[in-house]
Amino acid sequence: MVKGIGDEVMLFIPDRELVIRPANNNYFALLEDIYASLYIIRYHPNPDMFLNCKVSIHYCTEVYNITFFEGANDYYGSDIDLTARLMTKSIESRIVVSERFYAKVLSDLAMLKLPENSGCLE
Repeated sequence: MVKGIGDEVMLFIPDRELVIRPANNNYFALLEDIYASLYIIRYHPNPDMFLNCKVSIHYCTEVYNITFFEGANDYYGSDIDLTARLMTKSIESRIVVSERFYAKVLSDLAMLKLPENSGCLE
């Protein structure tokens, strides 16, 4: 977790960190994992267990760590602003993705030789 902003949580996963993960190490798998989490929240048998959730995802290239303390990351940049603006377009139990992130997902699907409507994209 990079930031907690009120009842929001911001995550930033650098490419180099994503690819070395033992599982969910590409953009499509990451999207599927987030979708599965939202599904569990929405359809859990105890509806009071989880707070409602909405998600926005953007592939960031204009991001800078503005913290000088090791292990204490605080990122800022124009892509962080864009991701925050995407949250205003999201609604409960939905995932809004930017075109740039969607292109990364499509690239993963092509590499995996899967159709573009695979998994949660259906």
